[in-house]
Amino acid sequence: MSNVRPETETPFVPFVDPRLEVMLDAFAVFWGVAERAGAMSAIEYEGLVDEVRAAHQAPLYTNYLVRLPTLVAAVGTRARD
Repeated sequence: MSNVRPETETPFVPFVDPRLEVMLDAFAVFWGVAERAGAMSAIEYEGLVDEVRAAHQAPLYTNYLVRLPTLVAAVGTRARD
């Protein structure tokens, strides 16, 4: 017997939230994948990051939200086999 159930969460954070700066740094680790796939060159990526960092500091974006990736988890307990 088990009571395992799926749970999902789609977090939203304000665009000016300081945690988004950390996310930009994390995305920098993965931009090479996009470049190798031909989706974005290093120059395009750096330009995009510069624009986002500048906008992140602009008061105009105070009321904007960013939707983060949906998180899915199996929560609960199950009997051992």
